[in-house]
Amino acid sequence: MLRICCALLLGTLGAFGQAPNSQDAVWLTGRAWILMPDTVKVFYVTGLRDGMAIASYALPAEARELMTERTQAKGFNPGDYVKEFDKLFAERENLNIVLPLAYQYVTVKLKGATTSQDLEQQLIQLRRMMAK
Repeated sequence: MLRICCALLLGTLGAFGQAPNSQDAVWLTGRAWILMPDTVKVFYVTGLRDGMAIASYALPAEARELMTERTQAKGFNPGDYVKEFDKLFAERENLNIVLPLAYQYVTVKLKGATTSQDLEQQLIQLRRMMAK
């Protein structure tokens, strides 16, 4: 049993060593998104939202309110986010964008306070960041 555990541990460490960039190895991209079933997509978006909400409780009250304002679009539910993610990743050039950054982009878009030109510039910046 100990040998099996050691073999699994070494195999796992070896697999992470094969990842081209350890930072990207743990973040899912649009490529993973398009393969997910719809239920998993809703759970993933809900987990992102809830994770940011939980993390905000470690902040002072005023910072917590600011973080909630920046990370959640009022009046929209996870299903709305899933539809926007699906639209975003339907364009092949967006498939390398990691999901947490896509979540931030979609939040800005859903708030409706940013022009379409500014949104396009943000998307171009995300594509450039992920191309490196």
